[in-house]
Amino acid sequence: MSIGVMLDLSNSRGRSYRRPPNRRIGPGRDLLWREYMLTQRQRYILDLIVGDYIRLATPIASESLARNHNVGVSSATIRNEVAFLEDEGYINRPHASAGSVPEDKAYRRYVESVLVDDADAIPPATMQAASRQLADVENDVDAWGDAAASLLAQLVGNLGIATFPKMKQSRIKHLELVPVQDFLAVLIVVLEQARLRKQLVRLDDPVETRDLETISQRLRREVLGLTRDQIESKLTHLSPIEESLIEATVLIL
Repeated sequence: MSIGVMLDLSNSRGRSYRRPPNRRIGPGRDLLWREYMLTQRQRYILDLIVGDYIRLATPIASESLARNHNVGVSSATIRNEVAFLEDEGYINRPHASAGSVPEDKAYRRYVESVLVDDADAIPPATMQAASRQLADVENDVDAWGDAAASLLAQLVGNLGIATFPKMKQSRIKHLELVPVQDFLAVLIVVLEQARLRKQLVRLDDPVETRDLETISQRLRREVLGLTRDQIESKLTHLSPIEESLIEATVLIL
């Protein structure tokens, strides 16, 4: 049995909050409990703001919420709640009389609330099959993204998309040069998001395996932890072969 815990928490408006029992979004994931610091009315108003903004693509005024929805309170009360939501970082208003624009935090809460409400609608057999499919490719990030997008599309009956961080913002975690022939080597770059990039590079002169490892070590000292932009702007004093390999590294990022 789960029991709510009363915490002595007050914000600048003098409200105190009760933490309700934990709720989960899928296996092993809890909603951040700070969401429960919002009252039921505040969550309802926030969902109305997000929904109307998605539909209308224009800042949502408190008066329009009172006029178009059965909130059950006056415009003044809605304005007070909207001000609280702004203080908590859920919405943004350029000035006090402006309409509300949802922030990332509001969209996240909106999506998580939908997941919680609809979690029981997914049959257990479907959940187990999805878990197995993702587990089969858990060591391959690209395949995992493809599987996640496919599963999402099946579950919602619509287009599913899984994206990764922009590559130019990724930092290099490891770099290796593997000899293939005297004039050829494979450049392997591992990024922080466990993404792998490989490129066959042609060398101007034959390089022995031992020398290639020495070059790999020097390049690792120079580029590990750097982004593409940092590599392009900061690296100097390299040998011609190292410069060509750095250029190849930047290209495959």
